[in-house]
Amino acid sequence: QPPPPQQQQQQQQQQHQAQQQSQQLSSKPQPQQIQPQPPPTPQHQQAQQAPPSSSQQATPIAPQPSPMMQPMAIIPQLQPPAPMATTLGSLPSPTSQPKKKNKQTRRRSPAAAASKASMTPSYIAPSEASTIGTHIVSCSDTDGETSSKKKHDEINRQVTMSTASKDTKDQSDVMLDDENEVNSTSAASNTDDMTPEEKLKANRDRNREHARNTRLRKKAYLEKLKVTVDELCRERDTLVSERVGAASLLIEMHSTRIDVLMSFFALRSACERRRELWASILDESCFACVMPVTPYRSFPSSEVQVSKCQRTILGIDGMMSDTASLHVLLNSLVDRSKYPNATVQFRYTLVTEDSVVAGNQMMARWVMSTLNATECGARMEVSKQGMLCCKFNSAHKIIGLELMFDVMAFMLQLKQSTGSDSFSVVPNTVQTCQRPFDTPMVMTLAERPYTIVQVNKLWEEVTGYRAEDVVGKASCRELQGQETNRMDVENLMSSVRYKRPASA
Repeated sequence: QPPPPQQQQQQQQQQHQAQQQSQQLSSKPQPQQIQPQPPPTPQHQQAQQAPPSSSQQATPIAPQPSPMMQPMAIIPQLQPPAPMATTLGSLPSPTSQPKKKNKQTRRRSPAAAASKASMTPSYIAPSEASTIGTHIVSCSDTDGETSSKKKHDEINRQVTMSTASKDTKDQSDVMLDDENEVNSTSAASNTDDMTPEEKLKANRDRNREHARNTRLRKKAYLEKLKVTVDELCRERDTLVSERVGAASLLIEMHSTRIDVLMSFFALRSACERRRELWASILDESCFACVMPVTPYRSFPSSEVQVSKCQRTILGIDGMMSDTASLHVLLNSLVDRSKYPNATVQFRYTLVTEDSVVAGNQMMARWVMSTLNATECGARMEVSKQGMLCCKFNSAHKIIGLELMFDVMAFMLQLKQSTGSDSFSVVPNTVQTCQRPFDTPMVMTLAERPYTIVQVNKLWEEVTGYRAEDVVGKASCRELQGQETNRMDVENLMSSVRYKRPASA
């Protein structure tokens, strides 16, 4: 039978009140305390129902089923107990995200465990359960937190490994740090099951291990620094010794080249005729000497470079001939009427203080001056100064020499020394020999038997021979007598044979 109208009205009121309470619960996320009560019995339900008034007609009431069998029965007075807040948690709004639990709060206190154990199940109506069920967090939702913690630990491990690899360069140190990081990570994962004393002991052990590894790294780093310092010191000592050796080699080479130049000037001032001495300081294969044209003494016309107004002397024989020409010039300053056998001496001075050395080249100043010209009848001593640029080969022999000086200034000194207003140029060609001279002059062939080719009037007056009697018929041997010095004649003819200027 259908329930009576009074009971239907009462059920509608209860449903309305349940809806209001569900709305309040949905709007308030704070947990509500639900007092646990035993399920109502049929006698308790009949006692709560008010008896019908006398004015109303009694209606027979059919026996009602037990409230446990009614799915819509709601107890409006029920409030969730305090321990339910621990089980269900605070009921946040549907849009809020569940908060992650801290690592320290994962272990429940003994009081919370006791309160949880003392909890009794409470009855929740289906309509209320539909609202509360949306805010209940299941145990499976904590898996995301655990996986995120694992990812975080993995990221920290990777960062730690990368930092360790940057700080240490040795592969052994990197492997040791990786092993330590793995051990520390595994130890950190096992600390959840440790007591506080065990955690402290694990931390102390880990700190000791890190300190030991740090000392090992420092020791290895110090050893490496020592090795590096030793290598750098050896390199420095090697460089210093090389520089000192190079400097000493340069000084020795410089002094050796200066000695070679001084030997050259000594042979030139002594008019040395031994060719081997010249070959010891000059490179016979490629020696060349460049100097200005010297019209005051003899030289081969083939040496003149008209465009540059200079001479180029080639080879050792050419330098020996030029040296002989210079001696013939200076001996012409002697007054033969007073000093018939006198010889003018001169010397070279090399100024090494201002010398410049660059590779195989050397530049320096030099000075040439006579020593006894005034003692031989000259009015004054003559001198000239200039610059030289000398090139050497690897054997410190001269391969090139350039002498620079003032030609006109030296010619002016020669005029002043002889006391003559005019200065006669020594002829070096047949054409120049055919000019008139103010001194006796004879020209012969350069080969044996040295036949006379030409004489001038002064030579005829001095010797008493006429030109037609000696030209092409005799040699200068006709001038020799009992008083002739055979040694002087031999030296003169030796120079002629080598085609060198000579005087006697």
